[in-house]
Amino acid sequence: MSKITYFCILFLLSISISYAEKINVFEFTEKELLELKIRKVRGADNKTIYTLGSNEDGNYYKAIADNAASGLGKEIKIDLNKTPFLNITWKVEQDLKGIGKYKKRT
Repeated sequence: MSKITYFCILFLLSISISYAEKINVFEFTEKELLELKIRKVRGADNKTIYTLGSNEDGNYYKAIADNAASGLGKEIKIDLNKTPFLNITWKVEQDLKGIGKYKKRT
């Protein structure tokens, strides 16, 4: 790929990013946490415990799962023509040692 083509692609991407509308989906507050929907995964024995945490980067939701699995979220309408990019940040405090990618069922 020539340098001119590479530059043009970067330029067009930067223009589209600068015109994209920014929408914060989560407020990361105690009130919001109580209103969010929790969807438990079938087969999980326990419930995931969700709490509000805070650090130098701001507030966040913390999930503690011991033999548990669920999803936390809410429904909102977003115009993908105005907000074509999705930015999600994850922090993993402890990995899942001893768990393989695939587990055979017996």
